[in-house]
Amino acid sequence: DKGMMFGTPMSLKTLKLTKEQEDKIAELNKEFRAEMAKLHIGQKSINKDPFVSKDPFVSKDGFSKEGFKKEANDRMQKVLDLRAEHLSKIYSVLTPEQQKSLTELAK
Repeated sequence: DKGMMFGTPMSLKTLKLTKEQEDKIAELNKEFRAEMAKLHIGQKSINKDPFVSKDPFVSKDGFSKEGFKKEANDRMQKVLDLRAEHLSKIYSVLTPEQQKSLTELAK
């Protein structure tokens, strides 16, 4: 288990998932990891050198703080969109009873 980001959230482990559900969620997690890798999350994050990156933020006019922030926000939005879609897919694997149990856990 790789934790919350790439594994099964702990809350799901309390729901007594069937083998079929576990397999489906494992497949969804695998797909999610592949999508995240396409975004180069981890290895090439917003922490890359902003002065020599593919889209440098330094020009004859100086450092573009707004340009840097826009790129960082765009990347984070993509991550959030992928994560939201991933969680929605996992939720759809659950039975109505399991979804209700999950709602109770949130209280």
